[in-house]
Amino acid sequence: MEDILQRIKETEAYCWKCRTPLSREDLMVVDEGETTIAELCYSCYEETMMN
Repeated sequence: MEDILQRIKETEAYCWKCRTPLSREDLMVVDEGETTIAELCYSCYEETMMN
């Protein structure tokens, strides 16, 4: 139970595409100008950039 609570506390964000919980350090932010277009995990970011 303590592990689950600790992970919830450490989770600051979610990937917009696959909903994986992430810390802010692991989040890939895609910006256009001053507008955030997406916040993705690395796998989804890589997939998006390849297309």
